[in-house]
Amino acid sequence: SGFSGQSEDTTGLDFLRGEVRSNADGLASFSSVYPGWYPGRAVHVHFKISVGDVVRVTSQFYLPDEISREVYQDETYLDRGEQDTPVDTDRFFLNAGDAKQSLMASVSPADSGYLAELRVVV
Repeated sequence: SGFSGQSEDTTGLDFLRGEVRSNADGLASFSSVYPGWYPGRAVHVHFKISVGDVVRVTSQFYLPDEISREVYQDETYLDRGEQDTPVDTDRFFLNAGDAKQSLMASVSPADSGYLAELRVVV
């Protein structure tokens, strides 16, 4: 998880980071645990999109508060408490202006959890 340019040394620490290559149609998918939250931020997932070796997009997508509240009722998350920042008050979401709704993932129940989908056009 450690990489250069961090504001703190993350060498040897584990985070849910990785790289996924798209298929010939530009579609990429990955499986993960449902993300946690931290004070002052809505539930979100960071991502970058590169074309070749050039990063074209660095952003984050958001997961609906109603889904997050449901997930956080699971015993795995109960010790963490309720998230303190809903999506519509997250400062980065608000700063996205007219584009903010395009950063909201569409989430639906799936066999083993949820399926989140986001379309990003580069």
